[in-house]
Amino acid sequence: MLPLDYDRREIEPLLREKFPDMVGKSSQEWAAFLNEYTGLTVAHETPNGTAFDEWRKAIANKGHSDVWPFTDYDVVEMKLSGIALAKAEKLRVAALEKPAEG
Repeated sequence: MLPLDYDRREIEPLLREKFPDMVGKSSQEWAAFLNEYTGLTVAHETPNGTAFDEWRKAIANKGHSDVWPFTDYDVVEMKLSGIALAKAEKLRVAALEKPAEG
């Protein structure tokens, strides 16, 4: 049995409406189908989170935007927000670690 993070059948609930003939297929069949359909070559050792995001982005680019609702602009905004949040957290922790003056 595959570890859950590599079992491609876990993508089925996200895509069953688009690809009803894939319901009940094996992990290997899902991976082969999605690589063929998208033109990607997602490696078997790629964790599901990364693999599913890549496949969903590629499927969205084929006109199925409901499977990946984020635009390139959204992704950049999320990254910039993450950078700002991480910086704020570093400053917060540094302030806590700074010895009290007085």
